[in-house]
Amino acid sequence: MSSTTQTAASPIVVNTWPFINATRNAFATLLTPGATCLDAVEVGCRTCEDEQCDGSVGWGSHPDENGETTLDALIMDGSTMSVGAVANLHRIKNAIGVARAVLRYSTHSLLVGESATKFAIDMGFKEEDLHSNASIEAWNKWKSSNCQPNYRRNVQPDPTTSCGPYTPKFEAGKIYTYTDEEIPSHRPLPDGEHDTIGMLAVDPNGNMAAGASTNGLQFKIPGRVADSALIGSGAYVDNEVGGACATGDGDVMQRFVPSYHVVQLMRQGTAPDEACSDAIARIAKFYPNFTGAVLALGKDGRHGAACHDRNHPKGFGDYVIVPKIIHLPIKHPRSTRITQIAAGRAHSIVLTDNSGLFSFGNNSFGQCARQIVSDEIYKNSMLIHSFNIDLNDNDDKIIDIICGQDHTLFLSEKGRVYACGLNTDGQLGVGHYECVSRPERVRGDIENEHIVQLASKGDSILALNKAGDLFGWGNNEYRQLGISDDPVDSPKSFQCAKPRHLNFRDGSSLKNIKSIASGGSLCSAVDQQGKLYMWGFGLLGFGPKHTTIDIPQEIPLELFGLNEFNRDVKIDHVTCGLLSTAAITNNGELFMWGKNRYGSLGVEFDEDSPMPMRVFVPARVTSVALGPDHTFALCKGYV
Repeated sequence: MSSTTQTAASPIVVNTWPFINATRNAFATLLTPGATCLDAVEVGCRTCEDEQCDGSVGWGSHPDENGETTLDALIMDGSTMSVGAVANLHRIKNAIGVARAVLRYSTHSLLVGESATKFAIDMGFKEEDLHSNASIEAWNKWKSSNCQPNYRRNVQPDPTTSCGPYTPKFEAGKIYTYTDEEIPSHRPLPDGEHDTIGMLAVDPNGNMAAGASTNGLQFKIPGRVADSALIGSGAYVDNEVGGACATGDGDVMQRFVPSYHVVQLMRQGTAPDEACSDAIARIAKFYPNFTGAVLALGKDGRHGAACHDRNHPKGFGDYVIVPKIIHLPIKHPRSTRITQIAAGRAHSIVLTDNSGLFSFGNNSFGQCARQIVSDEIYKNSMLIHSFNIDLNDNDDKIIDIICGQDHTLFLSEKGRVYACGLNTDGQLGVGHYECVSRPERVRGDIENEHIVQLASKGDSILALNKAGDLFGWGNNEYRQLGISDDPVDSPKSFQCAKPRHLNFRDGSSLKNIKSIASGGSLCSAVDQQGKLYMWGFGLLGFGPKHTTIDIPQEIPLELFGLNEFNRDVKIDHVTCGLLSTAAITNNGELFMWGKNRYGSLGVEFDEDSPMPMRVFVPARVTSVALGPDHTFALCKGYV
């Protein structure tokens, strides 16, 4: 994951794994007057405890050898360096709350076991049974399978074939050593065994907090303490620098205190993603078979992550490092042309002229336009889905496809829009916030408009009608979509579930637009006169100090070469990546600005560029495509 930047005082929440409700509730807490970053982290982790995220957080799952679920949690205040943590907590559901109570009502940092439970009861927490039908069933099945797998070694009876009780095994004159594969806690963890929630937050005052919560490994030895409860391992934060949290094989990771390691590297000036990669590499040097990840957030808003597993040491999932032919299930391949392709974060869509559409990749949210299958495994999947969209009009057809991060938009010849996929920010525009797996018609203010262009790289969507008017829906965190009827500071004002004609704070709206683009948190538009407008959040092209603009502002054409000797400079086209922007002039010259990870701006240096910079290409640029860390330009020779 690359590092991204925000202003220091912006409220930010990041966490491990796609626990959306936890993130959303924590962020909503940050927006509540008087709430602190500690409150946000507690609410976010508590949400996962209540929802039993992935079965690896909260009550009712992952019983130990005795069939009991116990919890571990930690919370840390970056302004005071105070910590509260609990480990091996019995019969209390709200582990993160008890951790906060340790911080608030004691001078200790960590309480453990039954004594931690007594402390919790004394502090007013309710003692409850943490069993569930699922945990009881799992434990009984494990017992009937001779307690396999387990985390014992060097004991008798043989732990690979028998249950305990166990006693030490000694053979005279023998010293026991073990390879990585022989140590159960170092073997690849099953899905759901490593999905600890770790959360980092910064509030509007710039204060930071970190937290983590888990129920640990399934069938662990009673008394085992997860890394989530250990300061510097599960989480660590310092207002002066930033914070980090970890998830994965806790028995291995706690030996390297990776969260503390990352923060100390950041203190020395290392970028968050590079610091995370260093921490992961250090662990992998000793334990190449471990599974784990580290997430970091700097005090300036930069954030990054790195992960590792035994089969894919550069990250989870497979890589295709040479071009690979994909054979689509087309009945008449000789008479079928592929007219459009689009790619999101982990899914792809193909449009043909007479054989419909095809999708492949991750469909966790329905972005591939097929039914969501619970627990579907996408890694190494060869599934290609063939589908059509019911347009209710025999004379209409799909002519364009746009993939956001985890959603898909379809544009028909008659200017109608359809959408499917992730919808937590209203990015589908269908009037609600539930994910959609079968493409639905997008209505709202565009229902009777002829839409000619769609733009979406992140979760904010722009649409342009035939008359040059601008519409939008989805994420509105930085007023990319203008103002709404909701109060400015209300959570509802940050999302828009239906398309609306864009009107901005000063009552203005954009007219006669010919090209639009929408990045991760910034938007741009070009009008018929060739003027370029930018707004939203990020490096918008107005310099390093102007990173948040909620009313579209024109970038002076002088920055694109307009002068007394070259008076006919206009912008023809604009496009956005998640964190960068590219504009092509009427002379075929390319200008880029924004984040410059791996030199993706092509401006001969690797620093970010807050203003447009000419990209010198020995040809006339006709179009450009921006990936997360790279750029492609299609050009035409001058001769």
